[in-house]
Amino acid sequence: MKEGKLDHTDRGLLNLLQADFPLIRQPFAELGASLGLYEGEVIERIGRLKRTQVIRDIGPVFDSRSLGYQSTLVAMCIPEERLERAVRIVNEHPGVSHNYARSDTFNLWFTLAVPPGDDLRRSCRHWWLGSVPRRCWICRRCGSSSWGSSSMWPGAAVLAAV
Repeated sequence: MKEGKLDHTDRGLLNLLQADFPLIRQPFAELGASLGLYEGEVIERIGRLKRTQVIRDIGPVFDSRSLGYQSTLVAMCIPEERLERAVRIVNEHPGVSHNYARSDTFNLWFTLAVPPGDDLRRSCRHWWLGSVPRRCWICRRCGSSSWGSSSMWPGAAVLAAV
């Protein structure tokens, strides 16, 4: 479904789902009341929006830092013929919820989060020790400056060149 095919009610529902999801026994009835819909209509619309990939997932978004997690944005330069393999490997990590393939030198982007006590740098090394990326960038926030700096992106550090 193209964004232009969303009606006013779809847009209102999407806004409510993102900002004001009610934590009550019948949240979809409450959302419906806000939009002038019955609970079943809300569930039906959400199902349609999921089938057409307007909605990818409905679930909580945690403030990982307040829970003691470390997180960072990672960009990898993967040879095109190895991109699918790299995506499978990256997706195996429980701290990666999704990733994006881009048409650029750095063609695989994702956010990595690790729980308290885990080493963010060690988690990143997992991928390039298996010779997945040609190059990999990570936000300096994780303290990766020992891997070299980037003139291309201030605040980024080179993790590896394979």
